[in-house]
Amino acid sequence: MMPSLFWIAFSFALILMTESSANAYVDPGSGSMLLQLILGGVGSVFLAIKGFRKRFFRKK
Repeated sequence: MMPSLFWIAFSFALILMTESSANAYVDPGSGSMLLQLILGGVGSVFLAIKGFRKRFFRKK
């Protein structure tokens, strides 16, 4: 199984190294949207862990 994973990763890296530059535009609001998405995801993971911890470790 590992050799196939190696070849997939190797092929992906080869594709990334051989790509030419893209003349693309990223508007300024995209960075703040990405930051908000990451912070929201991290916050929701912490709240989920807090809820599971309270559920599993409550005193009986």
